Amino acid sequence: GSSGSFLASPLAMECNACFGSSDTHAVDDHSSAVHRIQGVDASKHAQDPNGDCSTAAHKEVLRLATGTLGTVQKLEPLQVNWSPHPAGIRQVSRGDVVKCHWSEFHAVGDVVKAVRGLKYTGANGIVVEKYMRGKITGLYPLSVGWRPTFTGQVSAADIVKCKPTEFRVVGDTVKATRDLRYAYGETDTLVQENMLGRITSLDPLCVQWPTVNGQVSAADIVKCDSSEFRDVGNVVKATRDLKYAYGATDTLVEKGTLGKITSLYPLSVAWPTYTGQVSAGDIVKCTSSEFLLVGNVVKATCDLTYPQEGAILESGCSLM
Repeated sequence: GSSGSFLASPLAMECNACFGSSDTHAVDDHSSAVHRIQGVDASKHAQDPNGDCSTAAHKEVLRLATGTLGTVQKLEPLQVNWSPHPAGIRQVSRGDVVKCHWSEFHAVGDVVKAVRGLKYTGANGIVVEKYMRGKITGLYPLSVGWRPTFTGQVSAADIVKCKPTEFRVVGDTVKATRDLRYAYGETDTLVQENMLGRITSLDPLCVQWPTVNGQVSAADIVKCDSSEFRDVGNVVKATRDLKYAYGATDTLVEKGTLGKITSLYPLSVAWPTYTGQVSAGDIVKCTSSEFLLVGNVVKATCDLTYPQEGAILESGCSLM
């Protein structure tokens, strides 16, 4: 995930192109639990008689307001889990939703920081200083684990979601800010400036470089932007037409087709109809707004109405 307002763009890319077949597995239980950073708490929709699901006045339908958040449950056909809204899991059209920017929602596991000093009087007077970082542990109520031994409730105004560049976690891809030399016995191993590695430990801070796993200082590395590296599972698109010869049949992957990286050495991509090797120039990493995956957070682009009865039903934008 960068900071700033989210620019909604049409979901024009065919999402199942990333997999070669429809991705139909259900999201994890916690991944459907999202909390809008600004606006009405989604958990109130079910209780508010004048809100998004005004069932008192319209007993035959449930109403879901523009901007309501949900998570993608299935790609083909596109289904969204609107929980805790009573609409539940419903089928939607591409134009009914847009993928959310990471800054638009809270989810369990998000790293956040306090925007002011917080004092918990019922917890031996524990004080959380301004800018202290913690991790969201619950959404209803909104709670943050500030320390290994302390978790406290907060309001949405007490915290702000951290930018990816503001924290490190094990597994992050980083690059060296200068040449680093590691001495092992009589042999020195050089890690050159701008070489990429992956964090293996935070305390002490250690990085697995291509040739050595070594300890670093915070100033020795900088966290990479997602556009600076490739990893297995990344969604990419073809920069040109690619032709694969398979027996007597040629398979064409057209420019702009989406696929998913399956291997780095050699660099290989699973396209909708074929898995084949590519060169670095054959592909470009997609931005988050260019594709949908199961579990992605989306928001409604218009008011939606659903029948109260039934399971997964198709929806449409309300004209009311």
